[in-house]
Amino acid sequence: MHSSLPSLTNHAKRQPRSVFSRLVTVRRLSIALVILLLLILLRLKGNGTSNHEPSIVIISTWDGDFSSIMKAQMEQNRQEYADLHGYKLVSKELSGTDPVAKSWSKVPIIRNTMAEHPHAEWFFYLDPTAIIMNPLKSLEEMLIHPVNQIKLKDVSIVPPNGLIRTLKDESSQIYLIISSNEQGIYPGELLLRQGEYAKALLDTWNNVLYRQYNWERAEQSALEHLFQWHQVFLKRLAIVPTRTMSSFPQAANAELEGYSDGDFIVNIDGCKSIERSCEKEFNKYYISRWRIPDTQET
Repeated sequence: MHSSLPSLTNHAKRQPRSVFSRLVTVRRLSIALVILLLLILLRLKGNGTSNHEPSIVIISTWDGDFSSIMKAQMEQNRQEYADLHGYKLVSKELSGTDPVAKSWSKVPIIRNTMAEHPHAEWFFYLDPTAIIMNPLKSLEEMLIHPVNQIKLKDVSIVPPNGLIRTLKDESSQIYLIISSNEQGIYPGELLLRQGEYAKALLDTWNNVLYRQYNWERAEQSALEHLFQWHQVFLKRLAIVPTRTMSSFPQAANAELEGYSDGDFIVNIDGCKSIERSCEKEFNKYYISRWRIPDTQET
C-alpha cells in the first residue's frame, strides 16, 4: 500500500541541496553587485566627476581675434588668481562669426561648464576683455558671503526709471550675482550658483526665440527681459555696485564705473572699435595689475 504523504527520507535529502543552492545564488548576486559598483566608480573617476573638486570654477573665455600673446597673458592672469584662492580654471573660446553671435555664445558655455562640473557650487564667468587687477581678495570675501549686505535694493532693472525693481528683501537666498552700469545689467562678469535656478535661467536665456529677437544689446537686453517678466528669476538675483565686480577705462560716470587703482577687475569692453586698441589697452593694465606675492612674471 502506498502512502500519499511525501517521504521524510527524500525530503531530508533534498533540503540541504536547496539551502546550498540559495546560498550560491546570493553569493553570485553579491559578487555581481560589487563588480557593478566598481565599474560605476571607475566610470565616475574617468569622467572627472570627483566630488573633491573646488567649490568655485572660473570660466575664462577668450576671443580668437586676439593675439596668442594676449591670450597667454590673460590665461596667466586668471590662473594666478585661481591658484591663489584654490579655484579651478577652465578656458573656453567664444564662438561665432560676428560680435553678436560671440556675445551670445557665453550662455551655452556657462551651461555646459556647469554640467561638466556637477560638484562645484559657484561658477564665475569672465569675458575675454576682463583683466583681474586686484587678486588679493577672494570671491567669497568680496561677493558671496556679504552679498545680502552689498546688493542694491529697490533699484530699476533697466535704469534709470524702469518700472521693475530689485527686491527689498534683506536676506533672500541668492543664486546670481551680477553688476550693472548706466546702461543696465552687465553680464561681462557674473557669479552663478549651481542648481535648478541656474539651469532654468540659462535654458530660458538661450532659447531660440530670445536669441533670434532683435534686442538692442543682444544677450544683455534679453537677460534684463527675463528679470522684468519672470519673478522667479528676479527674486534670487543680486545686483551689486558696478566697481564691485567690474570697472571700465572709458566710463561715462567715472566715479561710479571708472577704473581706480585697487579695483578688482577692469574690463576693456568695446576695445575693438576703430578709435581703440585691445592690445594697447590690455598691455597698459596687465603690466600695472597688482602682483601676487612670490609669483614670477612671464
